[in-house]
Amino acid sequence: MLAYKRLVEAYDVDGETDQSGMRFKHRTYSLLALLVRDAKAAILLARDGFGAFAIHPSFVKKVEAVRTWQPAATLVNLLGRFDSARWQAPSVTVYGHVANLTDLCAYSQAMFDDLVTYAARLGPTAPDGQRGLHTRDNLTTLQRLLPRLSELLEQRDLVSLQQRGFVALVEDDCRRLRTMYLGRQVVRGAFPIAKAITDVLFPDIARDAIQLAPYQVTFTNRFAERPLYCDYGPIRELSVRLRDGYLPADFGWPNIEPAVRQVKVSIEKRLEFRGEEIFRRHTPFVARGIDFYRKFRDEGFEDVGDFDVLAYWPDHNLLVAVECKYNQPAYTMKDGRRIREKIFGRKEEDKGQIGKMLRRSAFLNMHRPRMLELLGWPKPAIAPERYVELYVSRDIYYWMVHPPYPVPTHFVRISTLDSWLKTELFTVAGLC
Repeated sequence: MLAYKRLVEAYDVDGETDQSGMRFKHRTYSLLALLVRDAKAAILLARDGFGAFAIHPSFVKKVEAVRTWQPAATLVNLLGRFDSARWQAPSVTVYGHVANLTDLCAYSQAMFDDLVTYAARLGPTAPDGQRGLHTRDNLTTLQRLLPRLSELLEQRDLVSLQQRGFVALVEDDCRRLRTMYLGRQVVRGAFPIAKAITDVLFPDIARDAIQLAPYQVTFTNRFAERPLYCDYGPIRELSVRLRDGYLPADFGWPNIEPAVRQVKVSIEKRLEFRGEEIFRRHTPFVARGIDFYRKFRDEGFEDVGDFDVLAYWPDHNLLVAVECKYNQPAYTMKDGRRIREKIFGRKEEDKGQIGKMLRRSAFLNMHRPRMLELLGWPKPAIAPERYVELYVSRDIYYWMVHPPYPVPTHFVRISTLDSWLKTELFTVAGLC
């Protein structure tokens, strides 16, 4: 208790925050009171004092389990004052708000050191129109996205980022930063945060205006940026829609629409690359963007368009054809009909995107042996021919769950494709 009293008094004397020692004591004392209701915990605390938390790490988890209104971080703060070397979490302070970056520091000391420099360069107060709390949240968001950076960058680029910090993103004419930009729809949030950090750390490095032209509004006007501190509603809405590859309404802007269409095309292309990458985790026989009509003209195939992704399991005589699509979201609830008609068509003779997929399905069933031969894939095992058709997109809409007419197609979100292949593919193919 004497050690606890000294820690509370030291907190009050330091004056590092605008909170009094009494409030700090109120929160921590109530947590300790809940903890010592457990007889074993009371004995160990009486014997070892605050050192019991280091000897028995399960105590910290127990605090999380027993607490009610008290923030568990308050106890970690108390332990940090007792033994700073063990308990003080790596953190940076941006505009008066503390960001706990323990996981990021464990991932890369170089990146953490860069963020310390970044926070120092930001200054003590946030600029007008920018919220300091949102800047802090951007750093913790980046920390949460670390496991998903492998979806954006190759392994060698990840290693470079991890070992050398954010400078790796702006080397080679910002090649890695451009790669993150191209994949910004796959891992949302990572690119704007990385760009904001590199802009502060390396302000003299020129950005590639041609590669980033569709996103130029973000690069020239900070109030149009995607980060959360953009508080002017109309500009925020417009920037979000541009980022997602469409305008919020039919404005008829001839100079803007081609650039916006390029964003949409890049999203669909990224879906194809991501789909191919995921399928290669499950089978080595994968082809992306294969157009049999144009690639093998001597065969006299019918023109049915290209297969975005085609995957093959010879041991099960299973073929999977994938259509990767990104459809413009509805402006309103009523506009949801447009999505339905685009995917499923307006009338019997026009089945929209599904109609094109059905044509490819018929083409595959007719030329399956020859297609496998042309692709250089092995002959299938002696088993019934199996075929699965997937429609992969970034979002799932009502009509994909409840089609207006029966379809053999399975609709899968790209973010759940890997788990779907593990748990559902063989079932829908009739192998389980």
